[in-house]
Amino acid sequence: MENAPRIALLENGLDFIFSSLEYLESDDPRILRYACFNLCQGVELILEARLAGEHWSLLFEHPGGANPDAFNTGDFKAIDFGTCLYRLQNVVDLSLGAHVQVTNRLRRLRRQLEQFEYEGTREEVLSILVKSWDFALEFIESHLRDSARKQSASVEDITEQMAGFEKTIQTRLDAIQGDINYLWGTTRPILKCPRCLQDTFVVRGAPDKPSCLYCNYTAQPEVAAHLWCLEFPGVGSPAETGMSPRQFKCPECDKPTLIQPEYGGDGAPRPGWVCFSCGKTWGGDAIYSCQCCGHLFQRSAGGDIVCPACKRFGIEHR
Repeated sequence: MENAPRIALLENGLDFIFSSLEYLESDDPRILRYACFNLCQGVELILEARLAGEHWSLLFEHPGGANPDAFNTGDFKAIDFGTCLYRLQNVVDLSLGAHVQVTNRLRRLRRQLEQFEYEGTREEVLSILVKSWDFALEFIESHLRDSARKQSASVEDITEQMAGFEKTIQTRLDAIQGDINYLWGTTRPILKCPRCLQDTFVVRGAPDKPSCLYCNYTAQPEVAAHLWCLEFPGVGSPAETGMSPRQFKCPECDKPTLIQPEYGGDGAPRPGWVCFSCGKTWGGDAIYSCQCCGHLFQRSAGGDIVCPACKRFGIEHR
């Protein structure tokens, strides 16, 4: 592409992230909204920089119809955040690894900022910001190292400010550590928060609502379970099956708020199964899908492969 304008996706992405820091002095959700929006925009541009390095046509919604003139003038429909992530993983064949939770959160946050009123707290924004920069910095060092040499000053400036925010986050975590230690000694499960991504989301069981000790996010069990499933992968998904985690009907309280966390442990505080309504937890192998009706039921090791209801039905109709 002769006389093409200089592609500055990385430079512009860093500028957006740096500008997001300017809004963090406020607790006003309307102002914090711009911090989040600029953060999402900045990270997306950094990801697009790697995509453009593979081929500029990958920035088009329909690469088959891409042409240099449209690219040079910006007269084309560009990809969105989700498509960018998909092409990085499936076309460029990059692995996002443990950062997939951060990228999923940013993708959903971007959509929410465009369509709905933002009600997040400063603690939530700080947490997402720092975790996003950790991801962006690792991504830059791994996939954009040559381009980043010219932007070293910007990278250092952002990293320096992020260090200050990390101290603020740690101060908050230290303040709630006593509560966390207490909960670790009980049967209350502690999960990753679907809003701030800290490991401080507590499911206490009725009548209490699930809540985060760090960012204070609280919601009805049905809402919290749904949001958690949208944000995090469960056992066998989505990397393995391409599907999002599911909500199941709890065999204890019969509410559709049972989830299977990704770590699949043996019990609280890191359970294999947890109900957001009643707070009941089980080990990973303690809940089984009935081979007859498909409903979940509690099963002891080596126990029946059909639920009690189906077993009764079978006995009655012999």
